[in-house]
Amino acid sequence: MAAVPAADTGQIRSSPYGVQPHKWFRKALSGDPNYEDYYIWREGGPDGTPPNNWESKFGGNAWKYLPEKGK
Repeated sequence: MAAVPAADTGQIRSSPYGVQPHKWFRKALSGDPNYEDYYIWREGGPDGTPPNNWESKFGGNAWKYLPEKGK
């Protein structure tokens, strides 16, 4: 099957291989300045709390800590 971007998640769904980050997200994560601005990166609080109270459209918190970015 062809891999297609999943709406608003920055991921590719490809059956039967599960979910993988979209190539734009992988490039942004690696620090590519051409793709970093496609996403919102913010520092969390000193106690590990999210930067704000945004909620995901899919439920739960909209923020996820990414050790690769330190954000």
